[in-house]
Amino acid sequence: MTRSLVQLIVAALAAGGLAAQQPAPNLEYSPDPGTVVVQYTHIHHMLAQRDPQPLMRIYGDGRVRVHYPVYSPDAGDYELRLTPRELRELLHGLAGDGIMDFDQSAARQQRQQAVAAERAAGRLHYVSDATETVIGVRLEAYGPAGADEAPGLEKAVRWLNVYTDSQQYPDLAPVRAIAAAETRLRTLLERSDLTRVR
Repeated sequence: MTRSLVQLIVAALAAGGLAAQQPAPNLEYSPDPGTVVVQYTHIHHMLAQRDPQPLMRIYGDGRVRVHYPVYSPDAGDYELRLTPRELRELLHGLAGDGIMDFDQSAARQQRQQAVAAERAAGRLHYVSDATETVIGVRLEAYGPAGADEAPGLEKAVRWLNVYTDSQQYPDLAPVRAIAAAETRLRTLLERSDLTRVR
Protein backbone atom coordinates (compact mmCIF):
# COMPACT_ATOMS: atom_id res chain seq x y z
CA MET A 1 0.00 0.00 0.00
CA THR A 2 1.50 3.32 -1.07
CA ARG A 3 1.90 6.24 1.29
CA SER A 4 -0.57 8.32 -0.75
CA LEU A 5 -3.19 5.58 -0.54
CA VAL A 6 -2.72 5.34 3.22
CA GLN A 7 -3.12 9.11 3.52
CA LEU A 8 -6.29 8.96 1.41
CA ILE A 9 -7.81 6.23 3.58
CA VAL A 10 -6.94 8.09 6.78
CA ALA A 11 -8.50 11.28 5.40
CA ALA A 12 -11.60 9.40 4.28
CA LEU A 13 -12.01 7.76 7.67
CA ALA A 14 -11.58 11.13 9.35
CA ALA A 15 -14.26 12.57 7.08
CA GLY A 16 -16.51 9.65 8.01
CA GLY A 17 -15.87 10.32 11.69
CA LEU A 18 -16.89 13.92 11.28
CA ALA A 19 -20.02 12.86 9.43
CA ALA A 20 -20.92 10.47 12.25
CA GLN A 21 -21.03 13.42 14.68
CA GLN A 22 -23.64 15.26 12.60
CA PRO A 23 -27.40 14.76 13.09
CA ALA A 24 -28.64 11.57 11.44
CA PRO A 25 -30.66 11.84 8.23
CA ASN A 26 -34.18 10.48 7.93
CA LEU A 27 -34.22 7.36 5.78
CA GLU A 28 -36.18 4.18 5.24
CA TYR A 29 -35.26 1.14 3.18
CA SER A 30 -37.08 -2.00 2.11
CA PRO A 31 -36.30 -5.03 4.31
CA ASP A 32 -37.13 -7.31 1.38
CA PRO A 33 -34.41 -9.96 0.88
CA GLY A 34 -34.63 -9.51 -2.90
CA THR A 35 -34.18 -5.72 -2.89
CA VAL A 36 -30.68 -4.35 -3.46
CA VAL A 37 -30.32 -1.36 -1.13
CA VAL A 38 -26.65 -0.59 -1.87
CA GLN A 39 -24.53 -1.60 -4.85
CA TYR A 40 -20.82 -0.92 -5.29
CA THR A 41 -18.55 -1.85 -8.15
CA HIS A 42 -15.62 -0.89 -10.37
CA ILE A 43 -15.74 -0.73 -14.15
CA HIS A 44 -12.31 -1.21 -15.72
CA HIS A 45 -12.59 0.50 -19.08
CA MET A 46 -9.48 -1.17 -20.54
CA LEU A 47 -10.95 -4.68 -20.23
CA ALA A 48 -12.34 -6.08 -23.47
CA GLN A 49 -14.84 -8.29 -21.62
CA ARG A 50 -16.20 -6.93 -18.37
CA ASP A 51 -17.84 -9.02 -15.70
CA PRO A 52 -21.48 -7.85 -15.55
CA GLN A 53 -21.85 -8.70 -11.86
CA PRO A 54 -21.10 -5.88 -9.42
CA LEU A 55 -18.41 -6.24 -6.78
CA MET A 56 -20.89 -5.83 -3.90
CA ARG A 57 -24.64 -5.92 -3.41
CA ILE A 58 -26.29 -5.28 -0.04
CA TYR A 59 -29.88 -6.49 0.28
CA GLY A 60 -32.68 -5.21 2.48
CA ASP A 61 -32.43 -8.17 4.86
CA GLY A 62 -28.76 -7.37 5.53
CA ARG A 63 -27.24 -10.00 3.24
CA VAL A 64 -24.03 -8.80 1.58
CA ARG A 65 -23.05 -10.53 -1.64
CA VAL A 66 -19.48 -10.03 -2.87
CA HIS A 67 -18.38 -11.14 -6.32
CA TYR A 68 -14.79 -11.24 -7.53
CA PRO A 69 -14.39 -11.83 -11.31
CA VAL A 70 -12.45 -14.73 -12.82
CA TYR A 71 -9.32 -12.64 -13.34
CA SER A 72 -9.13 -11.77 -9.64
CA PRO A 73 -6.89 -13.78 -7.25
CA ASP A 74 -9.96 -14.20 -4.99
CA ALA A 75 -12.32 -15.15 -7.84
CA GLY A 76 -15.68 -16.38 -6.61
CA ASP A 77 -18.72 -15.35 -4.59
CA TYR A 78 -18.79 -14.53 -0.89
CA GLU A 79 -21.44 -13.54 1.63
CA LEU A 80 -21.86 -12.04 5.07
CA ARG A 81 -24.86 -10.71 6.93
CA LEU A 82 -25.34 -7.30 8.51
CA THR A 83 -27.67 -6.82 11.45
CA PRO A 84 -30.49 -4.29 10.95
CA ARG A 85 -28.53 -1.88 13.12
CA GLU A 86 -25.33 -2.36 11.07
CA LEU A 87 -27.20 -1.79 7.82
CA ARG A 88 -28.86 1.35 9.13
CA GLU A 89 -25.50 2.66 10.42
CA LEU A 90 -23.95 1.95 7.02
CA LEU A 91 -26.71 3.88 5.26
CA HIS A 92 -26.39 6.77 7.69
CA GLY A 93 -22.63 6.74 7.08
CA LEU A 94 -23.09 6.88 3.30
CA ALA A 95 -25.52 9.76 3.76
CA GLY A 96 -22.97 11.53 5.95
CA ASP A 97 -20.31 10.98 3.29
CA GLY A 98 -22.58 12.83 0.85
CA ILE A 99 -23.73 9.99 -1.42
CA MET A 100 -27.50 10.49 -1.03
CA ASP A 101 -27.26 14.22 -1.84
CA PHE A 102 -24.54 13.86 -4.49
CA ASP A 103 -25.08 16.12 -7.51
CA GLN A 104 -23.32 14.44 -10.43
CA SER A 105 -23.64 17.43 -12.75
CA ALA A 106 -22.30 19.93 -10.20
CA ALA A 107 -19.50 17.53 -9.28
CA ARG A 108 -18.46 17.18 -12.92
CA GLN A 109 -18.43 20.96 -13.23
CA GLN A 110 -16.22 21.32 -10.15
CA ARG A 111 -13.75 18.85 -11.58
CA GLN A 112 -13.67 20.65 -14.93
CA GLN A 113 -12.88 23.89 -13.11
CA ALA A 114 -10.09 22.18 -11.15
CA VAL A 115 -8.62 20.74 -14.39
CA ALA A 116 -8.83 24.17 -16.07
CA ALA A 117 -7.01 25.78 -13.13
CA GLU A 118 -4.33 23.09 -13.32
CA ARG A 119 -3.83 23.65 -17.04
CA ALA A 120 -3.64 27.40 -16.53
CA ALA A 121 -0.85 26.76 -14.05
CA GLY A 122 0.99 24.66 -16.66
CA ARG A 123 0.26 21.27 -15.05
CA LEU A 124 -1.49 18.35 -16.71
CA HIS A 125 -1.88 14.69 -15.86
CA TYR A 126 -3.40 11.77 -17.74
CA VAL A 127 -4.52 8.34 -16.60
CA SER A 128 -4.56 5.77 -19.41
CA ASP A 129 -6.13 2.85 -17.52
CA ALA A 130 -9.46 4.36 -16.43
CA THR A 131 -11.37 2.74 -13.58
CA GLU A 132 -14.86 3.96 -12.83
CA THR A 133 -16.24 3.66 -9.30
CA VAL A 134 -20.02 3.27 -9.12
CA ILE A 135 -22.01 3.44 -5.87
CA GLY A 136 -25.76 2.96 -6.05
CA VAL A 137 -28.36 3.43 -3.31
CA ARG A 138 -32.07 2.57 -3.31
CA LEU A 139 -34.24 3.83 -0.45
CA GLU A 140 -37.96 3.85 0.24
CA ALA A 141 -37.67 7.39 1.63
CA TYR A 142 -34.91 9.87 2.39
CA GLY A 143 -34.50 13.34 3.86
CA PRO A 144 -31.34 15.12 5.06
CA ALA A 145 -31.09 15.80 8.79
CA GLY A 146 -33.72 18.34 9.80
CA ALA A 147 -35.72 17.92 6.59
CA ASP A 148 -38.86 15.93 5.83
CA GLU A 149 -38.52 12.58 4.12
CA ALA A 150 -39.19 12.44 0.40
CA PRO A 151 -40.40 9.13 -1.04
CA GLY A 152 -38.23 6.95 -3.22
CA LEU A 153 -34.53 7.73 -3.61
CA GLU A 154 -32.64 5.85 -6.29
CA LYS A 155 -29.17 7.19 -6.95
CA ALA A 156 -26.07 6.01 -8.82
CA VAL A 157 -22.88 7.99 -8.19
CA ARG A 158 -20.09 7.49 -10.74
CA TRP A 159 -16.51 8.74 -10.81
CA LEU A 160 -13.44 7.94 -12.88
CA ASN A 161 -10.15 7.25 -11.08
CA VAL A 162 -11.16 8.19 -7.55
CA TYR A 163 -7.77 7.50 -5.98
CA THR A 164 -5.85 9.41 -8.65
CA ASP A 165 -8.21 12.36 -8.40
CA SER A 166 -7.99 12.31 -4.60
CA GLN A 167 -4.24 12.76 -4.88
CA GLN A 168 -4.48 15.32 -7.66
CA TYR A 169 -7.40 17.36 -6.30
CA PRO A 170 -7.45 16.79 -2.50
CA ASP A 171 -9.69 19.82 -1.90
CA LEU A 172 -12.40 18.69 -4.31
CA ALA A 173 -15.45 17.88 -2.15
CA PRO A 174 -17.12 15.39 -4.55
CA VAL A 175 -13.95 13.29 -4.73
CA ARG A 176 -13.62 13.30 -0.94
CA ALA A 177 -17.26 12.18 -0.67
CA ILE A 178 -16.84 9.20 -3.01
CA ALA A 179 -13.48 8.23 -1.50
CA ALA A 180 -14.99 8.23 1.99
CA ALA A 181 -17.98 6.14 0.87
CA GLU A 182 -15.75 3.70 -0.99
CA THR A 183 -13.51 3.28 2.04
CA ARG A 184 -16.59 2.64 4.17
CA LEU A 185 -17.87 -0.06 1.81
CA ARG A 186 -14.48 -1.70 1.36
CA THR A 187 -14.25 -2.38 5.10
CA LEU A 188 -16.90 -5.05 4.51
CA LEU A 189 -14.47 -6.87 2.21
CA GLU A 190 -12.06 -7.26 5.12
CA ARG A 191 -14.54 -8.71 7.60
CA SER A 192 -13.69 -12.09 9.11
CA ASP A 193 -17.27 -13.34 8.64
CA LEU A 194 -17.13 -12.93 4.85
CA THR A 195 -17.59 -16.55 3.73
CA ARG A 196 -17.07 -18.10 0.32
CA VAL A 197 -20.28 -19.56 -1.08
CA ARG A 198 -19.13 -20.42 -4.61
